[in-house]
Amino acid sequence: MTDKVSTQVRTLAIGLIAFTWTALTADTPTVKAMAALVWPWLLLMAVFCFAALLADYGQYVCARMVVDEAYAHGKDSSDQFSYNTRMLAYRAQTWFYLLKQALLGGGVLMAVVTVLAVLVLKWPGLRSP
Repeated sequence: MTDKVSTQVRTLAIGLIAFTWTALTADTPTVKAMAALVWPWLLLMAVFCFAALLADYGQYVCARMVVDEAYAHGKDSSDQFSYNTRMLAYRAQTWFYLLKQALLGGGVLMAVVTVLAVLVLKWPGLRSP
């Protein structure tokens, strides 16, 4: 299940980072006006998304450490492997898993608030010419 969550986290995070990049580097006057008003939110959204990608990577690094440790101890004793649940990396997997979801949730929330503020509230300066 975590592989499907990770795929969604990566897809959304990279998509929102691309959205931020597009908004901040656009040549269209309307998009420039929008970006000028909400650029701090856009940058913060991108930071949250990048941090979510780092947490996703951290989860997989910890999982690899746990599997390597279980394999190293299991191959000497029997054909059965068990995880060392007292290992810091074992617990860190869960922390990174929850962290990446929280960070991405924050990024998505910022994206929704930013888009709604621009489109629905029609902030001054975004009137069509």
